[in-house]
Amino acid sequence: MKKTVLCMFLLAATGLAFALNVSKYNAKELKKSGAETFITDEESFEEFQEKYTDKIAADPLIGFFLNAGENEDFVSAIEKCGDNISEEFEEFYIRLSRQAEQFDAAYENTGYGEVDFTLKLPKNAFKPLQKTGLTIDLPSTKGVFALSADTADENNVNITLDVDYEASVVLDPAKALGKQAAESMFKDLRFSVAVYGKVYVNADNDILPADFDLDGYFDYVNSATADISIAIYGASAFNSDGTGGKVISDFTFGYKGNLTEDVIEKVVTAYGELINLFSDSETEVDEELFRSLPFTVHIGQEYYNDKNQLTYVAVDESDPYECMCKLQEVLQNVETSLNY
Repeated sequence: MKKTVLCMFLLAATGLAFALNVSKYNAKELKKSGAETFITDEESFEEFQEKYTDKIAADPLIGFFLNAGENEDFVSAIEKCGDNISEEFEEFYIRLSRQAEQFDAAYENTGYGEVDFTLKLPKNAFKPLQKTGLTIDLPSTKGVFALSADTADENNVNITLDVDYEASVVLDPAKALGKQAAESMFKDLRFSVAVYGKVYVNADNDILPADFDLDGYFDYVNSATADISIAIYGASAFNSDGTGGKVISDFTFGYKGNLTEDVIEKVVTAYGELINLFSDSETEVDEELFRSLPFTVHIGQEYYNDKNQLTYVAVDESDPYECMCKLQEVLQNVETSLNY
């Protein structure tokens, strides 16, 4: 379990994620690293990566996450946050249950049925965590599934899915670690996540029965389109023995176009390949598959000095296959740091 937590932290800290809908971080938003030497070229980048890999597992911030369950202040804050959001989740479940019960009747009577799975968390729901150094914000949590009769053809229906979820996390090592913050290479750490999607399907009425076979989905579909983006940006200020600066990273994924059987098949296959890669970083990346993906993908990683000047672009890749190779490289570095 501890290795899993550490692995996920390392991936987040290096900024590997998905994104399109969240604004990219600006170096000015980050605290100064206090470094004297900055990453300016491939040589200094590789030297730092080697030093980073050797030291990261022993960083106090890693210990903060691995031992969070033993931190009374952190556990207490989590419990208070749970109390703050429990009522909304109970109401959320009640709303969903009520809408699900009324869905069929609403569609039969009006030609329109809807299930709204939007969360409405209190503004200060996660405020107790701020004392432990964590600031969590969920500015948007919209989700709607709708079914409507096709006015142009009574034998068809329209199915829509509209999702817009965003969240951001800021970790202040000084608050989280106290005096130990001076020993940590991380001086500031931020993440943003967004999932945005609009899917529209026009299909034959026969798609509706409860015993509908998902495998035969496209036998009933007349047309289907999707506009989807999934996103996480990472940013941090870091200083390891005087070398560091600020880093902003992204791994972006999106698709806009017709949702065909071929596209779905490629998504499912690519997802399976991704899971295999996370299970075994030595897995061979399927070049033919990933070069044929009809998606927009991007991995980027930029380094800045404390004057917020861009000093080095370590990664700027948009080819799906090359992005997967870069992800594989990072996973292998993570495994090395965990002494696999």
